[in-house]
Amino acid sequence: MLVAAYAPWVLFGTNRVTTYGEASAQQSVSLLDQFSRTLASFILSDTVPDAVKSMLWLPLALALLASLIYLARQDRARAAFLWLWLAAPTLALYVIALGRPLFLERYLNGIAPAYYLAFAVGLAAILNYKLQITNERLRRVLAAFCLLFFVGASAYALSNYYFDPAYAKAPNWRALAQFISARQQPGDLVIQNFTEMSPIYYQNGSPPVLTVPKDYLPTAADEKTLQQLNQDYRRIWFIPAAPDFWDPNHFVEKYLTHADDRQIDTRVAEFGVQLYLTPREFSPKIIPVNAPIGSAVLVGYQIRDSVGGALEFPRSATFTVTLYWRALQPGAKDFNILLHLVDANGRVAARQDGAPAEGNYPTSQWRAGDLIVDAHELKLDAAPGTYTLVAGMDGIATSVPLTQVTITP
Repeated sequence: MLVAAYAPWVLFGTNRVTTYGEASAQQSVSLLDQFSRTLASFILSDTVPDAVKSMLWLPLALALLASLIYLARQDRARAAFLWLWLAAPTLALYVIALGRPLFLERYLNGIAPAYYLAFAVGLAAILNYKLQITNERLRRVLAAFCLLFFVGASAYALSNYYFDPAYAKAPNWRALAQFISARQQPGDLVIQNFTEMSPIYYQNGSPPVLTVPKDYLPTAADEKTLQQLNQDYRRIWFIPAAPDFWDPNHFVEKYLTHADDRQIDTRVAEFGVQLYLTPREFSPKIIPVNAPIGSAVLVGYQIRDSVGGALEFPRSATFTVTLYWRALQPGAKDFNILLHLVDANGRVAARQDGAPAEGNYPTSQWRAGDLIVDAHELKLDAAPGTYTLVAGMDGIATSVPLTQVTITP
Protein backbone atom coordinates (compact mmCIF):
# COMPACT_ATOMS: atom_id res chain seq x y z
CA MET A 1 0.00 0.00 0.00
CA LEU A 2 2.81 2.38 0.80
CA VAL A 3 4.48 1.70 -2.55
CA ALA A 4 1.20 2.24 -4.40
CA ALA A 5 0.63 5.52 -2.58
CA TYR A 6 4.19 6.75 -3.13
CA ALA A 7 4.61 5.73 -6.77
CA PRO A 8 2.48 8.53 -8.34
CA TRP A 9 4.61 11.19 -6.65
CA VAL A 10 7.84 9.54 -7.81
CA LEU A 11 6.61 9.31 -11.39
CA PHE A 12 4.71 12.57 -11.77
CA GLY A 13 5.38 14.83 -8.80
CA THR A 14 9.14 15.05 -9.16
CA ASN A 15 11.66 15.15 -12.00
CA ARG A 16 14.03 12.67 -10.35
CA VAL A 17 13.02 9.80 -12.63
CA THR A 18 12.22 11.61 -15.88
CA THR A 19 14.83 14.35 -16.25
CA TYR A 20 17.10 14.61 -13.22
CA GLY A 21 20.74 13.63 -13.60
CA GLU A 22 24.00 14.20 -11.78
CA ALA A 23 27.51 14.05 -13.15
CA SER A 24 28.77 11.85 -10.32
CA ALA A 25 25.85 9.38 -10.48
CA GLN A 26 26.08 6.06 -12.30
CA GLN A 27 23.83 4.09 -14.62
CA SER A 28 23.14 0.35 -14.82
CA VAL A 29 24.96 -0.60 -11.62
CA SER A 30 24.39 -4.27 -10.87
CA LEU A 31 22.11 -5.12 -7.97
CA LEU A 32 24.96 -6.87 -6.13
CA ASP A 33 27.30 -3.88 -6.54
CA GLN A 34 24.57 -1.52 -5.44
CA PHE A 35 23.89 -3.60 -2.31
CA SER A 36 27.56 -4.08 -1.42
CA ARG A 37 28.48 -0.43 -1.90
CA THR A 38 25.45 0.79 0.04
CA LEU A 39 26.04 -1.62 2.91
CA ALA A 40 29.75 -0.77 3.17
CA SER A 41 29.14 2.99 2.91
CA PHE A 42 26.47 3.07 5.61
CA ILE A 43 28.27 0.78 8.04
CA LEU A 44 31.88 1.84 7.44
CA SER A 45 31.30 5.38 6.03
CA ASP A 46 32.40 7.05 2.80
CA THR A 47 35.61 8.15 4.50
CA VAL A 48 37.01 4.62 4.53
CA PRO A 49 39.20 3.52 1.58
CA ASP A 50 37.47 1.53 -1.15
CA ALA A 51 39.93 -1.33 -0.63
CA VAL A 52 38.72 -1.73 2.95
CA LYS A 53 35.10 -1.66 1.84
CA SER A 54 35.76 -4.30 -0.81
CA MET A 55 37.36 -6.54 1.82
CA LEU A 56 34.70 -6.16 4.50
CA TRP A 57 31.39 -5.94 2.67
CA LEU A 58 30.98 -9.73 2.43
CA PRO A 59 31.55 -10.41 6.18
CA LEU A 60 29.14 -7.55 6.91
CA ALA A 61 26.56 -9.03 4.54
CA LEU A 62 26.86 -12.44 6.25
CA ALA A 63 26.48 -10.80 9.67
CA LEU A 64 23.44 -8.90 8.40
CA LEU A 65 21.91 -12.11 7.10
CA ALA A 66 22.55 -13.87 10.42
CA SER A 67 20.88 -11.03 12.33
CA LEU A 68 17.81 -11.12 10.08
CA ILE A 69 17.55 -14.92 10.38
CA TYR A 70 17.80 -14.67 14.16
CA LEU A 71 15.14 -11.96 14.23
CA ALA A 72 12.85 -13.99 11.96
CA ARG A 73 12.94 -16.86 14.48
CA GLN A 74 11.99 -14.46 17.23
CA ASP A 75 9.52 -12.17 15.45
CA ARG A 76 8.71 -12.78 11.79
CA ALA A 77 6.73 -9.56 11.36
CA ARG A 78 9.61 -7.34 12.49
CA ALA A 79 12.11 -9.30 10.43
CA ALA A 80 9.89 -8.93 7.35
CA PHE A 81 9.55 -5.20 8.00
CA LEU A 82 13.33 -4.73 8.22
CA TRP A 83 13.87 -6.86 5.12
CA LEU A 84 11.36 -4.86 3.07
CA TRP A 85 12.79 -1.61 4.38
CA LEU A 86 16.17 -2.65 2.99
CA ALA A 87 15.09 -4.43 -0.16
CA ALA A 88 12.31 -2.30 -1.64
CA PRO A 89 14.22 1.03 -2.01
CA THR A 90 17.35 -0.79 -3.19
CA LEU A 91 15.44 -2.67 -5.88
CA ALA A 92 13.53 0.47 -6.91
CA LEU A 93 16.71 2.50 -7.39
CA TYR A 94 18.28 -0.38 -9.30
CA VAL A 95 15.36 -0.41 -11.76
CA ILE A 96 15.27 3.38 -12.12
CA ALA A 97 19.05 3.59 -12.68
CA LEU A 98 18.92 1.10 -15.55
CA GLY A 99 18.02 3.89 -17.96
CA ARG A 100 19.43 6.98 -16.26
CA PRO A 101 22.59 7.84 -14.28
CA LEU A 102 20.84 7.96 -10.91
CA PHE A 103 22.74 5.63 -8.59
CA LEU A 104 24.62 7.18 -5.71
CA GLU A 105 24.86 5.57 -2.30
CA ARG A 106 23.49 8.68 -0.62
CA TYR A 107 20.24 8.38 -2.56
CA LEU A 108 19.50 5.36 -0.37
CA ASN A 109 20.36 6.98 2.96
CA GLY A 110 16.73 6.46 4.04
CA ILE A 111 17.47 2.77 4.55
CA ALA A 112 20.58 3.35 6.70
CA PRO A 113 18.58 3.05 9.98
CA ALA A 114 17.37 -0.38 8.89
CA TYR A 115 20.97 -1.56 8.60
CA TYR A 116 21.78 -0.17 12.03
CA LEU A 117 18.72 -1.79 13.62
CA ALA A 118 19.55 -5.15 12.05
CA PHE A 119 23.11 -5.11 13.39
CA ALA A 120 21.86 -3.87 16.77
CA VAL A 121 19.56 -6.89 16.96
CA GLY A 122 22.48 -9.26 16.38
CA LEU A 123 24.71 -7.49 18.90
CA ALA A 124 21.94 -7.47 21.50
CA ALA A 125 21.43 -11.19 20.99
CA ILE A 126 25.08 -11.79 21.86
CA LEU A 127 25.12 -9.47 24.85
CA ASN A 128 21.78 -10.70 26.26
CA TYR A 129 22.75 -14.39 26.10
CA LYS A 130 20.05 -15.21 23.56
CA LEU A 131 22.39 -17.12 21.27
CA GLN A 132 23.12 -20.75 22.00
CA ILE A 133 26.77 -20.26 22.91
CA THR A 134 27.66 -22.32 25.98
CA ASN A 135 31.26 -21.14 26.26
CA GLU A 136 31.11 -17.92 28.29
CA ARG A 137 34.61 -16.82 27.25
CA LEU A 138 33.72 -17.25 23.55
CA ARG A 139 30.57 -15.21 24.07
CA ARG A 140 32.49 -12.38 25.69
CA VAL A 141 35.21 -12.42 23.03
CA LEU A 142 32.58 -12.34 20.27
CA ALA A 143 30.72 -9.45 21.93
CA ALA A 144 33.94 -7.52 22.54
CA PHE A 145 35.05 -8.07 18.95
CA CYS A 146 31.74 -6.75 17.56
CA LEU A 147 31.82 -3.71 19.80
CA LEU A 148 35.46 -2.95 19.01
CA PHE A 149 34.81 -3.38 15.30
CA PHE A 150 32.02 -0.79 15.20
CA VAL A 151 33.81 1.63 17.55
CA GLY A 152 37.08 1.24 15.66
CA ALA A 153 35.45 1.64 12.24
CA SER A 154 33.66 4.78 13.43
CA ALA A 155 36.82 6.26 14.94
CA TYR A 156 38.80 5.53 11.76
CA ALA A 157 36.11 7.04 9.54
CA LEU A 158 35.79 10.15 11.72
CA SER A 159 39.56 10.59 11.79
CA ASN A 160 39.65 10.57 8.00
CA TYR A 161 36.67 12.91 7.84
CA TYR A 162 38.21 15.55 10.08
CA PHE A 163 41.91 15.26 9.28
CA ASP A 164 42.38 13.80 5.78
CA PRO A 165 41.72 16.36 2.98
CA ALA A 166 41.19 13.50 0.53
CA TYR A 167 37.85 12.81 2.18
CA ALA A 168 36.62 16.37 2.45
CA LYS A 169 32.92 16.44 1.68
CA ALA A 170 32.80 20.09 0.68
CA PRO A 171 35.11 22.41 -1.25
CA ASN A 172 37.73 24.26 0.77
CA TRP A 173 35.63 27.29 1.65
CA ARG A 174 37.92 28.03 4.58
CA ALA A 175 40.94 28.56 2.29
CA LEU A 176 38.89 30.87 0.06
CA ALA A 177 37.71 32.92 3.04
CA GLN A 178 41.26 33.18 4.37
CA PHE A 179 42.52 34.36 0.96
CA ILE A 180 39.92 37.14 0.84
CA SER A 181 40.28 38.09 4.51
CA ALA A 182 44.06 38.43 4.20
CA ARG A 183 43.59 40.99 1.40
CA GLN A 184 40.39 42.73 2.37
CA GLN A 185 40.14 46.48 2.86
CA PRO A 186 37.44 48.81 4.18
CA GLY A 187 34.70 49.17 1.58
CA ASP A 188 34.98 45.60 0.26
CA LEU A 189 32.05 43.40 -0.74
CA VAL A 190 31.83 39.75 -1.82
CA ILE A 191 29.40 38.74 -4.58
CA GLN A 192 28.59 35.14 -5.47
CA ASN A 193 26.32 34.30 -8.41
CA PHE A 194 24.92 31.11 -6.90
CA THR A 195 23.05 30.20 -3.74
CA GLU A 196 25.47 28.96 -1.09
CA MET A 197 25.64 29.71 2.63
CA SER A 198 29.28 28.69 3.17
CA PRO A 199 30.85 32.03 2.11
CA ILE A 200 28.45 33.85 4.42
CA TYR A 201 29.43 31.54 7.29
CA TYR A 202 33.18 31.71 6.76
CA GLN A 203 33.35 35.44 6.04
CA ASN A 204 31.28 36.07 9.17
CA GLY A 205 30.08 39.42 7.87
CA SER A 206 33.50 40.82 6.95
CA PRO A 207 33.36 41.62 4.14
CA PRO A 208 29.62 41.18 3.61
CA VAL A 209 28.48 38.54 1.10
CA LEU A 210 25.60 39.00 -1.36
CA THR A 211 24.10 36.67 -3.96
CA VAL A 212 23.45 38.16 -7.41
CA PRO A 213 21.36 37.22 -9.31
CA LYS A 214 18.79 36.22 -6.74
CA ASP A 215 17.44 33.46 -8.97
CA TYR A 216 18.95 31.09 -11.52
CA LEU A 217 18.67 33.65 -14.35
CA PRO A 218 19.27 37.40 -13.95
CA THR A 219 16.64 40.09 -14.31
CA ALA A 220 16.65 43.86 -14.85
CA ALA A 221 16.44 44.23 -11.07
CA ASP A 222 19.73 42.38 -10.70
CA GLU A 223 21.46 44.84 -13.03
CA LYS A 224 20.14 47.72 -10.94
CA THR A 225 21.47 45.95 -7.86
CA LEU A 226 24.94 45.71 -9.39
CA GLN A 227 24.82 49.39 -10.36
CA GLN A 228 23.93 50.35 -6.80
CA LEU A 229 26.64 48.12 -5.32
CA ASN A 230 29.14 49.75 -7.65
CA GLN A 231 28.26 53.09 -6.11
CA ASP A 232 28.21 51.89 -2.51
CA TYR A 233 31.47 49.89 -2.35
CA ARG A 234 35.09 50.51 -3.26
CA ARG A 235 36.09 46.95 -4.18
CA ILE A 236 34.09 43.87 -5.16
CA TRP A 237 35.28 40.29 -4.71
CA PHE A 238 33.52 37.91 -7.07
CA ILE A 239 33.18 34.14 -6.64
CA PRO A 240 31.87 32.76 -9.94
CA ALA A 241 29.79 29.61 -10.07
CA ALA A 242 31.00 26.57 -11.96
CA PRO A 243 30.29 26.83 -15.73
CA ASP A 244 26.65 26.25 -16.65
CA PHE A 245 25.64 26.02 -13.02
CA TRP A 246 23.94 29.21 -11.80
CA ASP A 247 24.02 32.35 -13.94
CA PRO A 248 24.88 30.23 -17.02
CA ASN A 249 25.39 33.26 -19.29
CA HIS A 250 27.88 34.80 -16.84
CA PHE A 251 25.81 37.95 -16.42
CA VAL A 252 27.57 39.10 -13.25
CA GLU A 253 31.09 38.54 -14.57
CA LYS A 254 30.32 40.30 -17.85
CA TYR A 255 28.93 43.28 -15.98
CA LEU A 256 31.90 43.54 -13.63
CA THR A 257 34.36 43.14 -16.50
CA HIS A 258 33.15 46.28 -18.28
CA ALA A 259 32.04 48.35 -15.28
CA ASP A 260 34.97 47.74 -12.93
CA ASP A 261 38.73 47.34 -13.04
CA ARG A 262 39.78 43.74 -12.42
CA GLN A 263 42.93 43.39 -10.30
CA ILE A 264 42.94 39.70 -9.36
CA ASP A 265 41.77 36.68 -11.34
CA THR A 266 43.04 33.47 -9.79
CA ARG A 267 42.05 30.15 -8.25
CA VAL A 268 42.02 29.25 -4.58
CA ALA A 269 41.51 25.56 -3.88
CA GLU A 270 38.55 24.56 -6.08
CA PHE A 271 37.31 28.12 -6.59
CA GLY A 272 37.82 30.93 -9.00
CA VAL A 273 38.02 34.32 -7.34
CA GLN A 274 38.29 37.81 -8.82
CA LEU A 275 38.79 41.26 -7.35
CA TYR A 276 37.42 44.40 -9.02
CA LEU A 277 37.94 48.06 -8.22
CA THR A 278 34.76 50.09 -8.56
CA PRO A 279 34.78 53.61 -10.07
CA ARG A 280 35.11 55.12 -6.59
CA GLU A 281 38.45 53.34 -6.27
CA PHE A 282 39.94 53.44 -9.77
CA SER A 283 38.77 56.86 -11.02
CA PRO A 284 41.38 58.88 -9.08
CA LYS A 285 44.14 56.70 -10.60
CA ILE A 286 43.17 57.29 -14.24
CA ILE A 287 45.72 59.18 -16.34
CA PRO A 288 43.42 61.64 -18.18
CA VAL A 289 43.18 61.87 -21.98
CA ASN A 290 39.61 63.04 -22.70
CA ALA A 291 39.89 62.53 -26.46
CA PRO A 292 36.74 62.07 -28.60
CA ILE A 293 36.86 58.95 -30.77
CA GLY A 294 33.74 58.17 -32.75
CA SER A 295 30.67 58.26 -30.51
CA ALA A 296 32.74 57.92 -27.32
CA VAL A 297 35.40 59.73 -25.35
CA LEU A 298 38.63 58.06 -24.29
CA VAL A 299 38.60 59.34 -20.71
CA GLY A 300 42.05 58.03 -19.86
CA TYR A 301 44.16 54.97 -19.19
CA GLN A 302 46.30 53.09 -16.71
CA ILE A 303 49.29 50.83 -17.26
CA ARG A 304 50.00 47.99 -14.86
CA ASP A 305 53.05 45.78 -14.42
CA SER A 306 55.50 48.63 -15.00
CA VAL A 307 58.64 48.48 -12.85
CA GLY A 308 58.70 51.14 -10.16
CA GLY A 309 56.27 53.28 -12.12
CA ALA A 310 58.65 53.62 -15.08
CA LEU A 311 57.33 52.52 -18.46
CA GLU A 312 60.33 50.34 -19.19
CA PHE A 313 59.94 46.70 -20.13
CA PRO A 314 62.23 43.98 -21.41
CA ARG A 315 61.49 43.03 -25.01
CA SER A 316 59.72 39.81 -24.02
CA ALA A 317 57.53 41.41 -21.36
CA THR A 318 53.74 41.48 -21.09
CA PHE A 319 51.88 44.35 -19.49
CA THR A 320 48.27 45.42 -19.06
CA VAL A 321 46.81 48.64 -20.45
CA THR A 322 43.36 49.60 -19.23
CA LEU A 323 41.42 52.12 -21.30
CA TYR A 324 38.44 54.00 -19.87
CA TRP A 325 35.72 55.05 -22.31
CA ARG A 326 32.67 57.25 -21.84
CA ALA A 327 29.86 56.57 -24.31
CA LEU A 328 28.34 59.78 -25.70
CA GLN A 329 25.40 58.09 -27.39
CA PRO A 330 24.03 54.58 -27.91
CA GLY A 331 26.32 52.43 -30.05
CA ALA A 332 25.35 51.97 -33.70
CA LYS A 333 27.74 49.17 -34.63
CA ASP A 334 30.57 47.08 -33.27
CA PHE A 335 34.10 48.47 -33.38
CA ASN A 336 37.30 46.77 -32.34
CA ILE A 337 39.56 48.67 -29.98
CA LEU A 338 43.07 49.22 -31.34
CA LEU A 339 46.07 49.38 -29.02
CA HIS A 340 49.37 49.74 -30.87
CA LEU A 341 52.98 50.31 -29.95
CA VAL A 342 54.54 52.25 -32.84
CA ASP A 343 58.11 53.34 -33.53
CA ALA A 344 59.32 56.77 -34.65
CA ASN A 345 58.44 55.91 -38.27
CA GLY A 346 54.88 54.92 -37.43
CA ARG A 347 55.50 51.19 -37.84
CA VAL A 348 53.56 48.91 -35.44
CA ALA A 349 55.92 46.95 -33.18
CA ALA A 350 53.25 45.36 -30.96
CA ARG A 351 49.48 45.38 -31.03
CA GLN A 352 46.38 44.12 -29.29
CA ASP A 353 43.16 44.59 -31.26
CA GLY A 354 39.80 43.23 -30.18
CA ALA A 355 36.32 43.86 -28.87
CA PRO A 356 36.20 45.98 -25.70
CA ALA A 357 35.98 44.54 -22.20
CA GLU A 358 37.36 41.20 -23.37
CA GLY A 359 34.43 40.86 -25.74
CA ASN A 360 31.86 41.16 -22.94
CA TYR A 361 30.53 44.60 -23.88
CA PRO A 362 30.69 45.37 -27.63
CA THR A 363 30.34 48.99 -28.69
CA SER A 364 26.89 48.34 -30.21
CA GLN A 365 25.61 47.78 -26.66
CA TRP A 366 27.11 50.93 -25.17
CA ARG A 367 24.59 53.30 -23.62
CA ALA A 368 24.97 57.05 -23.36
CA GLY A 369 26.77 57.97 -20.16
CA ASP A 370 28.30 54.51 -19.63
CA LEU A 371 31.84 54.38 -18.25
CA ILE A 372 33.45 51.32 -19.85
CA VAL A 373 36.54 49.66 -18.43
CA ASP A 374 38.50 48.07 -21.26
CA ALA A 375 41.60 46.07 -20.27
CA HIS A 376 44.12 44.82 -22.83
CA GLU A 377 47.20 42.66 -22.41
CA LEU A 378 50.05 43.75 -24.65
CA LYS A 379 52.84 41.29 -25.42
CA LEU A 380 56.15 42.78 -26.53
CA ASP A 381 58.43 41.36 -29.18
CA ALA A 382 60.32 44.34 -30.58
CA ALA A 383 63.83 45.73 -30.73
CA PRO A 384 65.02 47.87 -27.81
CA GLY A 385 64.09 51.51 -28.14
CA THR A 386 61.43 54.08 -27.39
CA TYR A 387 57.90 53.62 -28.75
CA THR A 388 54.59 55.42 -28.58
CA LEU A 389 51.50 53.71 -27.22
CA VAL A 390 48.49 54.61 -29.39
CA ALA A 391 44.77 53.84 -28.87
CA GLY A 392 41.85 54.07 -31.25
CA MET A 393 38.93 52.25 -32.85
CA ASP A 394 38.98 50.14 -35.97
CA GLY A 395 37.29 52.00 -38.83
CA ILE A 396 37.64 55.42 -37.20
CA ALA A 397 40.55 57.52 -38.43
CA THR A 398 41.15 59.26 -35.10
CA SER A 399 43.82 57.69 -32.91
CA VAL A 400 45.29 59.04 -29.70
CA PRO A 401 48.93 58.82 -28.51
CA LEU A 402 48.94 57.88 -24.84
CA THR A 403 52.53 57.73 -23.61
CA GLN A 404 56.10 56.71 -24.40
CA VAL A 405 57.22 53.15 -23.64
CA THR A 406 60.86 52.09 -23.54
CA ILE A 407 61.86 48.54 -24.43
CA THR A 408 65.12 47.51 -22.86
CA PRO A 409 67.49 44.76 -24.08
